[in-house]
Formats: sequence, C-alpha cells, structure tokens
Amino acid sequence: TSAQPAISAKNAATGLAFYDPSQARFVALLRLFQDIGGISRRAISVAYSSDFVTWTEPQPSLASDTQGDLISQGQRYAYTDIYYLSILPYAGQYVGFPEIFQHLGRPNEPGANDGLFDIEVAFSRDLQTWKRDDRQPVIVHGPAGSFDAGLVLVAPQPIVVGNEIWLYYAGLDGSHLSRSRRGYVAVAKWRLDGFASLTNGG
Repeated sequence: TSAQPAISAKNAATGLAFYDPSQARFVALLRLFQDIGGISRRAISVAYSSDFVTWTEPQPSLASDTQGDLISQGQRYAYTDIYYLSILPYAGQYVGFPEIFQHLGRPNEPGANDGLFDIEVAFSRDLQTWKRDDRQPVIVHGPAGSFDAGLVLVAPQPIVVGNEIWLYYAGLDGSHLSRSRRGYVAVAKWRLDGFASLTNGG
C-alpha cells in the first residue's frame, strides 16, 4: 500500500470514479474550485487511470458560464456553481446531469454560500467538451413546503430499467446551509431515447 494520495488536487471534494468500457480505462470526476468570472466556484474536473492506482492530473470538464449566470440572475439568484455531476455512458456519448447550485448572494455578501439546487442535462463525447443547449432544469426543486423545496442531490449514475432511464435523487426541504432540513428519496424517469425532449417523468 502507498501513503501517497492517488490524485493530488487542492480543495477537492465529492467525486465519482468508474470504469469506462468505451475508453478501456477508469475515469474520476472530481469537484474542484476554478476561477470563473472573477469568482472561485465549484466545477467538475476529470482524471484517468489504466489501473486505478496511477492517475493523470485532473483537467477541467464542466463548469458554470455566463449563460448560466444570466439565467440564474433572471430568477433573482446571484451566480451558479456545478456542485456534482451524475453520468451515464449512453449511445456512444455521455449524458450528464449536473447539480446547479444557485447562490443567494455573491462572495462576501449574505447568502454567498447558501442557495437551492436544480438538475440540468448536458452531453459530451469526451468528458471535456459539453453541449448544454437547453438550460431548462430536468428536475426542479419544489415549491415552499414540499419535500424537495431546497436541494435536489442526484445519485452517481442513472440506471436503465426496461425502456426507461431512472435517476434516483435525494430531495431536501431546506437550503444548502439549512441545519433543520429533512431528506427524502425520489426517482425521475425518462423514456430511453427521450433525451432530445427531456421532460421529468417522475
């Protein structure tokens, strides 16, 4: 065994590692901080390994952008992070379900690290260049008083059940910094080939 970390990255947090048969290697998706638009934000980076022991240096994968910020600000939020990424290798590409952290305030303002989460969809062929034409959430946090009024936290990977894709998620009824929130488990479902017009079926 080795006392050295498999992947060295500053401020790394939640991540997902899996074997990708299409690339014949392991993939790690890590949540790191990147400077985007003058703000240090959570974003997704990717690293690779042939043996799950030696890994490449993490490279940027999926991050917030100006379009996401403008949409968020139109809903009276301040800016966005990518908090986590659920991933499904599918039909020769990757379907991603990023958790969009919508901050209530800018850095050094009230609500800077508080806010609500929605889930969007993104597509990639190499895990580094993503197509996000439709920014409409596919899972939206619920109205006040509902079981998922605050956060929607997705499982690491959707599963295929018959002719449907199921994505389990935790719904929390409080915001990111809430200390009194409660959590519940739910599932969203889509038809197997329905990504062109994704609509929450759950």
